[in-house]
Formats: sequence, structure tokens, C-alpha cells
Amino acid sequence: MQIGTATGFKRLVFLSSNLSGSTIDKYDMDEILYECLKLVLRRYKQYHNHTFGLVGAAIATKEFEPIFETAMQTSDGKWKHAERCVIDRFKYRHGEIPESAILINTLSPCFAYMDDRYGESCSDLISENGIKRVYSGIEDYTQDEHGKSGNLDF
Repeated sequence: MQIGTATGFKRLVFLSSNLSGSTIDKYDMDEILYECLKLVLRRYKQYHNHTFGLVGAAIATKEFEPIFETAMQTSDGKWKHAERCVIDRFKYRHGEIPESAILINTLSPCFAYMDDRYGESCSDLISENGIKRVYSGIEDYTQDEHGKSGNLDF
């Protein structure tokens, strides 16, 4: 994963091995990433009808145990991305997301327009919720190059 900063937000930071200032170390984040992958696999095996996506996400903080979620399809056929699902679940359980939060996901957050996505881009959602650090298993190169200039600079 490359290190980059959000050009429009100046708050969202993609992490690799540079975790200065974080209370969660790289080993912990790799373990959480592994748990995200296991959740994706469990849901895929459990629901063969693809109502759950193949992306997993977690929010880890120093205040609470990590919360995990996958993407899911809504009743109108739109996809609620894993980042939105985990943010919604965290806020339902704990309220506002603390400054120490790190969003960990199997695939980097989307930033381009998508017809089949529920809500705004994940990069916008992450920034709006004050999450300053994201740790992704892999960068999504399927995002349109033109979309990168609007939200993220890799």
C-alpha cells in the first residue's frame, strides 16, 4: 500500500509501515485485516446469492474493541459498501467516532461515481466522519483515474 493524502480533505491518510502517532501497531492492523477477510469468506459461504459483497472493513480504536462489517446489497439493488456498513454500525453502538479511529479494509475506499452504490463515495464518507487514518489490504485500481483528482491523491 502506498502512502498518500487526501488532496481535498488534508485529513485522510493511507498508511503502510509508517504508523507514527498511532496507538494501534501494524501487527494489530494486519490481524484485523485478516479478520475482515475471514468475515468476507464466511458471509460468502453463508449467502450464495451475493447479497453480501466481497469487501470487508473494520473500525479499530483505543477506546473500543474493533467492529467488523462487509458490504451488502440493499432491497433496491444498490450496494452499501463495507465502509458505510461499519461506520453505521460503529455509530449505532458507540455514537461519534473517536479521533483515534483507524478504518481497516480489504480494498481501498472508492472515490469515483458509481451507479450501483448506495450513498456518496466511501472516501467522502470517511472524511465526513472524522476518520483520519485508513489501512487497506490492496489499492483498488478499478477506480477511474479522473475520479482520483477530486478526492484522493495516491
